[in-house]
Amino acid sequence: PFLCLPVEAERYRYKDWSQMMGYFHGLSAKHPGLIELYVAEEMYPHMRKGAGSWADCGGKPCYIMLVRMTNESSLQPSRPELFFSGALHGNERLGPATVAEMAGFLLENYATDPEVRWLLDTRSIWLAPTTNPYGYAHNTREEQRMDPNRDFPYLQRPEMCMRTMTARAVNELYRER
Repeated sequence: PFLCLPVEAERYRYKDWSQMMGYFHGLSAKHPGLIELYVAEEMYPHMRKGAGSWADCGGKPCYIMLVRMTNESSLQPSRPELFFSGALHGNERLGPATVAEMAGFLLENYATDPEVRWLLDTRSIWLAPTTNPYGYAHNTREEQRMDPNRDFPYLQRPEMCMRTMTARAVNELYRER
C-alpha cells in the first residue's frame, strides 16, 4: 500500500538545527514510554576533548542527539536493534528530514497501526538525526573544516582518526551496541 497525502497537505519545510532538536523534544513529550532522547556527549563523556561547548550551532552550544524508540514496557535485553543515521555531512538535508519524518510517523501511528506497533514492540530503533550538528547548523559538509567521512580508522594512521565529534559519536554508539 502507498501512503497518499491529502491535496491540502502542507508543503514540507526543512528544519534548521534548533527546529530539528525541538521537533524531537516535542515527540518525546507527546509519546513518553516510546522515545528517549540522549546527548552523545553525556552518554560518552570520554569522547569530549576539553570542557565547555565544542562548537556553536546557531547561537546555542552544539550537541549530538541520539534517539531510541521502542516500547519501554516490553523491552527485553535481547531485543534486536536498528540504527538510522540522518547524515554525517551537515549540508545533506534529505537524510535528517527523512529520519525525523520516520520517527514522527512511527510514534503518531503506534496506537492505530498494528505493523507499527509490532515494530516498536519488538525492536529498538536508534536514530541520529544528524551526527554533525555543527555542519547542519552552518550548512557545510565539514565539522570544523574536516570531512567526517575521512575521520574513521580505514586505511590511515590511528592518530589521524576520530578527530571530529561526529566520528566519535558514531564510533561510540556502534561500540556500545
